[in-house]
Amino acid sequence: MNKEIENRNKFIEYINSDLQNANYCKIFYLLEKAVKTKNKKLISYENIISIGAKKTGEKIDKKEYEKLLEKVYAYWWKNAFKPTYDVESKKYNYENSLIKLYAEDNEYNPDSNERINIFEILEQIQDRNMLGIRPPTFFQDKYFCHFYVNDFSLERMKYNKIVQTRLYLNIKTKNIISLANKLIDSALKNNTPLLFKFALKEGRNDNFVLYTNYEDIYSLIDLIEKTKLENPKLFVGCKVKNPLMGVIKDYIGYGDEPFTWGSFNSVRVDALEKCYDILTKKYKDNTASITEKEIMDVFNKVCEFYQIDKNNFFLNAEEKNFNSLDEFSK
Repeated sequence: MNKEIENRNKFIEYINSDLQNANYCKIFYLLEKAVKTKNKKLISYENIISIGAKKTGEKIDKKEYEKLLEKVYAYWWKNAFKPTYDVESKKYNYENSLIKLYAEDNEYNPDSNERINIFEILEQIQDRNMLGIRPPTFFQDKYFCHFYVNDFSLERMKYNKIVQTRLYLNIKTKNIISLANKLIDSALKNNTPLLFKFALKEGRNDNFVLYTNYEDIYSLIDLIEKTKLENPKLFVGCKVKNPLMGVIKDYIGYGDEPFTWGSFNSVRVDALEKCYDILTKKYKDNTASITEKEIMDVFNKVCEFYQIDKNNFFLNAEEKNFNSLDEFSK
């Protein structure tokens, strides 16, 4: 058996007690209600991620946020000149540093008498995917700020190989920076691989996302559990409200990384909307009379196409048996 599949099956067994039928019931009920009332907004991305989201008017403290960035940047700067770590051989390469590798990869060749100008190299760093270095180990997009610590900042940061699943926390906005600080400090202390992002504004029920794989997920869950035990106030009101997610330990959301494109939420919303489109097109003005079996038949086929486990919507299915829904959609 493939090691990745073995690790996945082992993890599913580990959380088996937390795989509630409630997940399937929530999803099916939501889809059924949307179809029968012809209200597609019920299964829209915006609605799904806002269910049970914290909406208190809180904002992330700008000064605390900047301090966090400074700390992470300082950590990267300190380690940029250290020898690189080869994950496969589990040895350090004393011939190379992150800076040297970046310079060589970009054909940065100063004169032999000229010392490499680190600031000039840093100014050149625009694409933070380069070598998986992620220079100051963080970057910010429109909605989230992303962080990479330990192994995830080196060779293991090859997206498709190390990110197989996600853990979600739905915490108060005012606690986000404190939680990020605690997780980063613990990860650095214990050399735990850590890749996460947090929302810059409130209104999402997935405002703290941690990425991992089936091998490292246990240590990540332990890290979250330990942080919660030592800092219970940070987790007050932390509950899984997103109906697409599985639940671990009653407060940690769980979802497999999609095989192909998009985020966990976007792929599953797309699948639900495809179900909606097929059913409303087929039954037109008679959607209120659609039976559960008719909805279930479409739901099962669409899940199969999207490689989603029809019984546990937060898991991926292992295989995709057909390439198009066109015939089924007629």
